[in-house]
Amino acid sequence: MSRRRLRDGLTLLETIVSLWLLFMAIVFATAVLNKILYQSKIQEQRTRAAYLAHGKMEELMLLPASELGSAPAPFEDPFSGYGWRVSTEPLEEFHGKMIILNLVSARSPWKSFTGK
Repeated sequence: MSRRRLRDGLTLLETIVSLWLLFMAIVFATAVLNKILYQSKIQEQRTRAAYLAHGKMEELMLLPASELGSAPAPFEDPFSGYGWRVSTEPLEEFHGKMIILNLVSARSPWKSFTGK
């Protein structure tokens, strides 16, 4: 019976191995969660930059083409970390009139909106 009693519990090696496996699972879960949070933050900033670019495009549609500049500019506070730039280029001729395409791009504080 005394031999049976000794075998009922876990050995030190089994305990160390199980704790090591638990530790590795926690480290892996933490790394995955960190990556998810990072990607979520980048996606949030890209979405915000797209909304800001859309709003700036609506604003610029009210201006004549001669007043559109091409120099990059920051957005106003609280979005001062974001920037915008407009470029105007002819697209095609339609019934004798030139169609002008206005492109508005925005950049976020972490990465450029275009992925560059």
